[in-house]
Amino acid sequence: MEMKKVFKVIILIIILLLLITVIHLLRNYFIIRKLQNKLTETTLSKNYQIKQTIEQPLSYVVLNMFQTEKQGKLVEHRVSLENFEVLENITIFNDNSVTTYNKLNDEKTINYNSTTRQLKIINPYNLYTSDSDSSLIIELFKTKISTIEYNNKKCFCISNSMTHDMYIDKETGLVLRTLNGNVTSSNGDNIEIENKYMYVFDKVTNEDVLEPNINDYQ
Repeated sequence: MEMKKVFKVIILIIILLLLITVIHLLRNYFIIRKLQNKLTETTLSKNYQIKQTIEQPLSYVVLNMFQTEKQGKLVEHRVSLENFEVLENITIFNDNSVTTYNKLNDEKTINYNSTTRQLKIINPYNLYTSDSDSSLIIELFKTKISTIEYNNKKCFCISNSMTHDMYIDKETGLVLRTLNGNVTSSNGDNIEIENKYMYVFDKVTNEDVLEPNINDYQ
């Protein structure tokens, strides 16, 4: 009789664990799909501004991307806290070319065949679009989702295999902040990188994407 009771308890524990796992997977799945749909609606506009701030122990970076239907402009400001170098780059994107106007301290140059990439709106949900059901289940299982308030906005905080913490606006599906833990620096130290994002839609004008005066770089 005692063995039967023990066996029943074990079976109940297994059933309970399976039920908790299924609830966890379904909750994560529906939250992520809802956020994905909201992001799709939010990003229909081809006119937007993205500001990304990257904070690291030895550097501070601000990227400002202005995009219209015809042209894009990326303003990059980097400050090294090691040697206090200041890098200010402006990259112009259009259908025909990518040109970067570089400024490192007082030295100015122009790169007419730049490989600089545009700053795009992050789609953090690509991780959950695998064609393999097993891969999708594994990612959903490893994902932790909690509710948090950030900058007076209600957000989901998502932790998965790609990032330590990711703050996502519940209303828009946009990523507002990421914390990447356990990143190895060049000298082998483990550091945490913080990224903050700000978005503006349908407010970018032609003046915002104007090229700099070429005479200032000669």
